Amino acid sequence: RHEVCFGPHCQARYREWLKTTYGTLEALNREWDSAYTGWEQVAGVRTEDIRGKENAAPFVDFRQFMTGVWIEACREATAAYHEVAPHIPVGHTNTFGADPFTGNDYWRFFTEVGFGWGQEYSEAIKGSAHKAIFDLWRSFCECPEAKAVRARAGGVPAAPFFNYGWIGYDRRTAAAHYEPWWLALHGARGVSWFAANALDTERGTSWALVHPSLSFTGYSQAAQEALADLRAGCGKLLMEYDRETPRVALLWSYPSMLVAWCESQADEPEPDERDGTDSYGTHFRSAFHIRQHLNELQLDYAYVAPEQILSRDVLSDYPLVFLPFTVAAPAALVDRLATYVEAGGTLVGDLRCLRTDEHGKPVADSAALQRLFGVRRTGSATYAASSVRGEGAAAGIDLAGRSLAVYGREALTAAGARALAAHATGEPAVLVQPRGAGVAIYLNFSLPEYDPGTLDLVAQLTQRAGLRRNVRVEGVAEGRPPRGYERNTFTRGPLAVHGFIRDHRRCRDSDPVRIVLAAPAHVYDLRQGAYLGQTSTVPAVLAPGETALYACLPYRVTGLDVAVPAGVAAGAELAVHVAVRTAAGAAGDHVVHLDLCGPTGRALAPYARNAVAAGGTLTTTFQLAYNDPPGTWTVRARDVLTGTTSETAFAVRPAAP
Repeated sequence: RHEVCFGPHCQARYREWLKTTYGTLEALNREWDSAYTGWEQVAGVRTEDIRGKENAAPFVDFRQFMTGVWIEACREATAAYHEVAPHIPVGHTNTFGADPFTGNDYWRFFTEVGFGWGQEYSEAIKGSAHKAIFDLWRSFCECPEAKAVRARAGGVPAAPFFNYGWIGYDRRTAAAHYEPWWLALHGARGVSWFAANALDTERGTSWALVHPSLSFTGYSQAAQEALADLRAGCGKLLMEYDRETPRVALLWSYPSMLVAWCESQADEPEPDERDGTDSYGTHFRSAFHIRQHLNELQLDYAYVAPEQILSRDVLSDYPLVFLPFTVAAPAALVDRLATYVEAGGTLVGDLRCLRTDEHGKPVADSAALQRLFGVRRTGSATYAASSVRGEGAAAGIDLAGRSLAVYGREALTAAGARALAAHATGEPAVLVQPRGAGVAIYLNFSLPEYDPGTLDLVAQLTQRAGLRRNVRVEGVAEGRPPRGYERNTFTRGPLAVHGFIRDHRRCRDSDPVRIVLAAPAHVYDLRQGAYLGQTSTVPAVLAPGETALYACLPYRVTGLDVAVPAGVAAGAELAVHVAVRTAAGAAGDHVVHLDLCGPTGRALAPYARNAVAAGGTLTTTFQLAYNDPPGTWTVRARDVLTGTTSETAFAVRPAAP
C-alpha cells in the first residue's frame, strides 16, 4: 500500500484544513486526546501510528483530508476540460472500490466533481463486496445534489448520467448471459467489453472476442446471444421506462470504512472477505450480504449518504433503513435517525454500530448506541462464525424457536431494549426497542451470504416496516425455496415490466417456480414474445445466469398497424407510421423495433431502430441512401412489450438524376 502525502506542501495544507474543521487547537486536542501546544506539531499519521489505539481520529481526519485532495483534483480536471468543451461529459473508469488510500468517497465523487459518466466494476462481474460499487453509482448519480453539480452553464439541466459497466472477465456462458442483463436492469445505458484481444500467457487465460482468424470466440458468441434482445428493443424499453423507486435504504458511511481499517490488522487495502474476517472485511461484507438478502426477497434498495440525511428529509422515502457496519456517525446524524424512528421508521443496525463519532473518537458509555437501540457495550468483539437461537417475540418480530447461522458478536447488554435471541455463548443477538411510532432493531452480528433463518429475519424486518412484496417468487417443490431470483421493475403509466435475473454464482438449480403478481394483468413474456393470459400467477423456469422479462398490461394487444407510402425514391425520406391495436382501452407507451428489408428480404442493420410509441402510436422517418437498390422493400415492426409483429411493402425507385 502507498500512504500519501507526507510532503511539506500537503502537511501545511492539512494543518489549514484542521484549523477550518476544529477552529482551535484546544478543540482538536479534545477530539484527538492529544496535547499539542502549537499547530506546527500536528502532522498526518500512518496506519502503524494508529493501530492498537482506541481513538482513530488522527488517522481518519488525515485520510478525509487526502480524500478531499483527490476529489479537488478530479473537480479541477473536469472543470478545465469543460472550459474547452462544456457540453462533453467527463467521467472516471475503474475506481476499483473504496479503501483508505484511494480517496474514493462515491458520494463526494457525484456531488463535488461533476462527473457525467462512469465505467465501473459491477456486482455482476466481481463477486466481491469491495468491488460491489455499481449500485453506489446508481444510487447517487441522479440525486438532486449530483444533478446540480453537473448542470450546464446558462441554466441547462444536467444530462442523464451514462453508466457503462464492464463485462467479459468471466468467460463462462452463464456469465456472458448474466452480466449485460444485470447492468441493464440496474440502470446502465450500455456495456464495456473487456477486451477485444487481451490474454495472459502466464495464467493461460484469454479474454479475446475474436480468434486470429477473426471468427468469434465462444464467449463472444454467448455475449452476442445475450445482447440480441437488448439491442432489439429491450434495452431501449428499460432506459425509457422508470425503474422502481427502492423503499429500503442502506447508509453509505465512508468514515466507518476508515475506522474499520484502524481496528483491523489487514496489511493490504483490498479486504480479506473470507468468512469470519476482521472488522475491515466485515465492513464491506455487511452491506453486501444485506443486499443479497433483499434480492432473495425480490426487494430493491438504494444507498443514502449522511449528507443527504442532514440536509433534507430523505429518510421519509424509506420505511426501512439499514446501518451496515456503521461504526462511525456524527451526533447530528444520530439525532436525525432518532427522529426518523419516532416518526414510524424501522431502523436496523448491526455489529459495532455507532462506536465512534465521525472522526473516529469513541463515544463515551455507548451513548449513541443506547439512545437509538437501547444497547450498551460491555467488552470486545469477535468476527468468527456463531449460532443464534431465538427466544421470543416483540414489535412484530417473532424469533421464538428459530435458529440463525451468523458471523461475529460483541459483548453487550440490553439497556432499554428487549432481547429476542441469543448467541450460543450467551450474548444477546437480536434486540428490539420500540421508539415513538417506529422501532430500532439491533443485530449483534453480521449477516452471512445466505441462511434460511437470517432470510426469514430480514423478511420479518421488511414486513415490520410495512413493505409489501407486490411481486414475489415462490417455490413449487416442497422444501425447495427459490434461490437467486432478483427482481427489477420498470413502469410507464399503467404499464409494468418485471425483470427477473438469477446470479449464476449463487444458485445451481433450474427448479420450476411461481411468480405471484399483486393483481391480475394481461401478461406477456417479452423475450419469448408470448401471451401468457390474464393472470396474477406466472409459472416459470429460469436457469442460473438467465433473465426473464414479463410485461403486465391493462389490456391485450391485438395487432400492429403499419403504414408507409406506396413508393419512394432512393435518397428520399421514408415516413413510417405504427399504431398498437388493443382489445379494449387506449394503449400506453410501447417501444417498437423497426427494420427495413431490401429486395433480398434481408434486414439492413444501419436502418434498425427502436423507438417509443407514445400512446401506442409512432411516426418516424428513415433517410434512404442514394445508392439503395430499387425494388420491393419491406418495413417490419415488432412491439417489444408483446412480441406482436406486422410488416408492409413499399417500392423504392432509383434516385432522381
